[in-house]
Amino acid sequence: MYSDSLETLALPTLHRPSINYPDFLKKISTVSPKFVEIYKQCIQAQNNELVELTGIGLRRAIEFLVKDYGIFMLNHSDTDLTKEKISKDSLYNAIQDVFKDDTFIFEYIDESRWIGNNKTHYTDTSEDDSINEMFNFIEAAANLIVAKLTSLKARNHRNGRSKKKD
Repeated sequence: MYSDSLETLALPTLHRPSINYPDFLKKISTVSPKFVEIYKQCIQAQNNELVELTGIGLRRAIEFLVKDYGIFMLNHSDTDLTKEKISKDSLYNAIQDVFKDDTFIFEYIDESRWIGNNKTHYTDTSEDDSINEMFNFIEAAANLIVAKLTSLKARNHRNGRSKKKD
């Protein structure tokens, strides 16, 4: 039977508690604002128990962090990489290229990539606490990246001082 009245569909609303985001997000936003945006959404998803989406979102966040950082560093290092190569590469290849000399960052990022990829498949072979591990690994990698960016800033200051002495 057809009815002229509109039925309303009640959708659950997401509770938005106040969230204290990690400090590294502010510091890394100049290199990868999209990473920061996605990572914050992942924190919100986890807080709202959207566990099926959190791992997938973190995997996406990693891709932006790796590729944006790699592209940013093109102007600050001697490499044969290009913006086009980094942006079109698979995440695995981009991680290999961008972090080939940074074993600590490589380990954290690559393990996060592996867990994130698992979260997208029908059969997830990662551990039950793997989302928390992803957050921990990404935070560790991001803090190391922030340290490298800070080191780069210090080097630029030092180089600026030495030019003034000449």
